[in-house]
Amino acid sequence: MTPRSKTSPLIGTVVSFFTVTIGLALFVYTVHQAGIGEILEGLQRVGLGFFLILILSGIRELTRTTAWIRSIEPPYHLPFGDALAARTTGEALGNITPLGLLLSEPSKATFVGNWVPPLVAFSALAAEQILYALSVAILIACGLAVFILSYPLPEGLQIITMVALSGFVSLALGGAWLIRAEPKVVTGLVSKLTKLGSVGSFLESYVEDIRTTEERIFKIYKKNPKRLLELSLLELIFHVAGTAETYITLALLGDSVVPTLTTAFILESVNRAINVIFKFVPFRLGVDEVGTGIVSQVLGYGITVGVTLAIVRKARVLCWSSLGIVLLIKHKTSIKTLLAKVTSRETRNL
Repeated sequence: MTPRSKTSPLIGTVVSFFTVTIGLALFVYTVHQAGIGEILEGLQRVGLGFFLILILSGIRELTRTTAWIRSIEPPYHLPFGDALAARTTGEALGNITPLGLLLSEPSKATFVGNWVPPLVAFSALAAEQILYALSVAILIACGLAVFILSYPLPEGLQIITMVALSGFVSLALGGAWLIRAEPKVVTGLVSKLTKLGSVGSFLESYVEDIRTTEERIFKIYKKNPKRLLELSLLELIFHVAGTAETYITLALLGDSVVPTLTTAFILESVNRAINVIFKFVPFRLGVDEVGTGIVSQVLGYGITVGVTLAIVRKARVLCWSSLGIVLLIKHKTSIKTLLAKVTSRETRNL
């Protein structure tokens, strides 16, 4: 075993321990501030309505799975069941580890290797992920704009919201430019990094794969404009279902909570922002409760409603992640084995 292979798992373990510890501390503190008794009462009111929340989240999973399948170029075809299983497993790995997209997306491509060459599957995933990221940036920017314009914010929160709004507007514009201009940004960057000693030597073997992936991604966008519209519609359905899920969860929390489409939209956009910024925190432990609790207070619902909403959301993620882990075990694959497959030359072959 090389020093590199010994060090990588150690770094991953340290990062996981640090993020989980900080997240758990934030979670315990926020739950204590909100009131454990009040939170438990809220969860009781949700009751069997949780199954409706799972159904809505299932619709979201189905839409993004469909978007991935539609991004795969002929002559390759990916069966829906296999794609859904791969996506569920990959998302679970992204949620339980600090590696996030670095592990989840290549894992999905690896799991469908019997149907589609991994590099083809990954290119389709990347194309869908870029379009999804663009839609998320637009959603968050719109949500934050509505938040600022509709509610008087404390000075500190107003500054944070303005900075975040500027950042996500820039991301949205950058994503739109990326799809339209088709620059080989990653290929160019990695090509320059190959000149940097041992790091460069490591990256050199990936240059051709990265170039091929970028070419495939832009081909997906350029070859069929109607498909780009179809994918955009699927991303829109994903976000509509997310807002509906938030609205219904608020409605289930009790008579004192009167949800509106505006508040549901703001809370959903804040949740998306937390997912983007704190993707490295497993299950967004603690940070979701803090962020949603603060925004919920400004919206007039109080911190308890916000924290309970975040916990319900976490329970939903845990359900899907548990299913993903079951599928991983059924596949008889460990995370260590999966990492080896993801980085192997054989797996990356076309």
